[in-house]
Amino acid sequence: MAGGGGGGLQAGAGGVVAAAGTGTESALALTPGPTRLTAWRLVKSKFASGAMSGEGAATFGGRWNGVGTKVVYASQSASLAMLEILVHLGDAAELRQYIMIPLTFSADLVRQFPGEQLPKGWDAPTPVPATQQLGDGFVAARESAILAVPSVVMPQEFNFVINPAHPDFSRITIGPTLKVPFDSRLRGMK
Repeated sequence: MAGGGGGGLQAGAGGVVAAAGTGTESALALTPGPTRLTAWRLVKSKFASGAMSGEGAATFGGRWNGVGTKVVYASQSASLAMLEILVHLGDAAELRQYIMIPLTFSADLVRQFPGEQLPKGWDAPTPVPATQQLGDGFVAARESAILAVPSVVMPQEFNFVINPAHPDFSRITIGPTLKVPFDSRLRGMK
């Protein structure tokens, strides 16, 4: 698995992959057998057909990519993916417009930028140019298909920046779309 050095994703006891060098420990979900990870992507159902194209991120830019760079964002758990969407919604009831897509891939497709080398302001409420440049550089270098980055909302967990133009993108298994469960207790969240 890529990473190594002073930080990165490291295999621990029992094959659990943990963050190193980020100041916190976080295990990534694994499936039985060879080290496989499952990530979750949430998108509005009307954009489901292009959910893995990277077009939306290229059009608007994001925390880890600038305008013009195609990436696909996913999270290490369905709940983190929901939380990442909730922080941008005006009303939690808007979640009813979303579907979720499970993505399964080998851990050897993942690279993590060492936590201690994250640019200043990486966790600011608004993305900073340094994080966008880091992600753009990751895509341009084509060293791996997936970059693991800490979540700003929950830094102990990971989001994944996926390069849809990488040759190993085809090794990612894209599961069936699922309805996002909506708990009515979220209704009042704004």
